[in-house]
Amino acid sequence: MKFSNLWKIEHSPRTFLWVIIGFVFFVIACYPGFMSPDSLEQYKQAHTLQFADGHPPVMAWLWSKLNLIFDGPQSLLFVHLGMLWIGLYIWHRNAGENHSAKWFILLGFFPWVVNFEGVLWKDVGMAFSMLLAIGLLSRSKITFPQGFVAVSLLLYAFMVRSNAPAALLPIVWYATGRLLPMLSNRIKVAITSLLMVMMFVFLNFFNYQLLSAEKNHMDSYMMVDDLVHLSEVADKSLLPRIDYKTVKECSQETIGDTKLVGRLFCLITKPSYQNVAPIPYEEIKKAWVAAVKVYPLEYAQFRLNAYLYLLRDPSEKPYIYWFSGISTNEIGLVQNDNAATILLKGYVWSVAHLLPFLFKPYWWLTMASLFLCATFIMQGDDKDSLTLIRVLLISGLLYMFSYIPVTPMADFRYVYWSTLAISLAAIKYATSSLYFRFEWQDLRTKLHVD
Repeated sequence: MKFSNLWKIEHSPRTFLWVIIGFVFFVIACYPGFMSPDSLEQYKQAHTLQFADGHPPVMAWLWSKLNLIFDGPQSLLFVHLGMLWIGLYIWHRNAGENHSAKWFILLGFFPWVVNFEGVLWKDVGMAFSMLLAIGLLSRSKITFPQGFVAVSLLLYAFMVRSNAPAALLPIVWYATGRLLPMLSNRIKVAITSLLMVMMFVFLNFFNYQLLSAEKNHMDSYMMVDDLVHLSEVADKSLLPRIDYKTVKECSQETIGDTKLVGRLFCLITKPSYQNVAPIPYEEIKKAWVAAVKVYPLEYAQFRLNAYLYLLRDPSEKPYIYWFSGISTNEIGLVQNDNAATILLKGYVWSVAHLLPFLFKPYWWLTMASLFLCATFIMQGDDKDSLTLIRVLLISGLLYMFSYIPVTPMADFRYVYWSTLAISLAAIKYATSSLYFRFEWQDLRTKLHVD
């Protein structure tokens, strides 16, 4: 197979130059990649080949293979930026000669994209792999190699975040329709369901059979938050082996700008917890199930409040909307700011100061909901674009809604894919032949109202 046959994308010298400029700028600004403690743990696993499912094993495994080419964190930075800028170029070419197509390239410079563009996080890898995959799937003609690459990228996205299936459900349906257009809608839905199940099966096989990854039971972190809160409701400790005095203290401590979640970060500092840690997962799970059965409404209210904290509101400041540098580590990794880094940081901080709502999930949730409703009064024969716009909006919304039962903190990165998907949908509308023409008669017809 010739590499040139894999992409078969028309060449546009001026646009491609901007793609190169974007890629090179962010390599320079972020080199060798911004890394939080999560990133460093992944990088460590990539070298030791001792994997744990507290972070996606597939990401550390991929990193280990990339290190054979470029030994260092920059290998993953190259891949992430490559997926983004190649993907944006493909989206641009898919739009043809439309004058609004340039916005696909400019998207790579939007403040809510550049803020995490160089951070080596699973959220970023998932978002960029899906952007590239959908770009390939939305081409007018899809070759077999392109389809294979797109499906592989979707599988990677599925495996790299635990709540990625929510975002992928409409995208897998879209992929099924693009790759098997001759099938009926009912069969496409059935195939979509089967593919999602197969992805779950492959995920478990890959993690625990091929990589022998250790199970960390990350859901216990959310269970601890729930048990701490419900202990206050019950006025006694519902957390196994931990006295109520300790639980009460941690329920009042501010962590990550909140007293709702992240309670484990407080507990691990308490001697009474250290003496019994780690608490067996089965004990925590059993206690959690029992507590939720007794206090279902209080549990639901707590989880809703935690989710609203993630969404923020107009009176609150954006939370962790920017990350740069490399966290303190024992392996000597450092990132030194240069002129490009300083320019990038100043750009994001300035926009966040002037337009803070752009870095709050509530704004994106509202815009996506309104936009999705608006698609039902769009006019025009460009049905393919309309379908893609709805797929992107539904994917972004489902991904945000997936945090309702498991809100961990309020980092803006948790909705990174949603902001990217909604932005792609808006630009796709601008490059389509769709238009708005609101008429009550048209609305009545669509809603089948007599």
